[in-house]
Amino acid sequence: MVDAITFHNPENSFTIAQMHPDGAKSPVTLVGAMTLRPGESIEAEGEWVEHPKFGRQFKVERYVPAYPVTIEGIQRYLGSGMIPGIGPVMAERIVERFGAKALEIIDQHPRRLLQVEGLGRKRVKMIAEAWRQQRQLRDVMVFLQSHGVGTAHAVRIYQSYGDEAINTVRADPYALERD
Repeated sequence: MVDAITFHNPENSFTIAQMHPDGAKSPVTLVGAMTLRPGESIEAEGEWVEHPKFGRQFKVERYVPAYPVTIEGIQRYLGSGMIPGIGPVMAERIVERFGAKALEIIDQHPRRLLQVEGLGRKRVKMIAEAWRQQRQLRDVMVFLQSHGVGTAHAVRIYQSYGDEAINTVRADPYALERD
């Protein structure tokens, strides 16, 4: 899970982040073109590099968001601020109510969130929309990377085309060269 973002350049998405990989005692520094937020879980591919000043770092070549699977991980993820409308207290309530199926409920049956104390229709709608946008970003990144597009380029494509990135690439892959 990403602990902190040390640096982010919005123009080229170059990011320096701190992360605790599953089972690791100490944090790892990630560097590369990424669009991350604290609390987000990812699966990354890349290589270890030695920076002359900052030491050992993991240079990310490709990554995809990965959803947590443990109750604690789900609660931390939901409470991280990644999803507007859900803070630590609401995350605890959602996980208390739905357990390990909390993310599935948000994804497939967001109206069931109305069963959680403190969540009204307006807030549930906001949560569902934010979740949908995150899912679309993940889908675009996975699609582009599976076709050999590097992370930095995939981020730029998503920034240019948004939710229509996959349809645009499928319909006219040469549009990427023209644009």
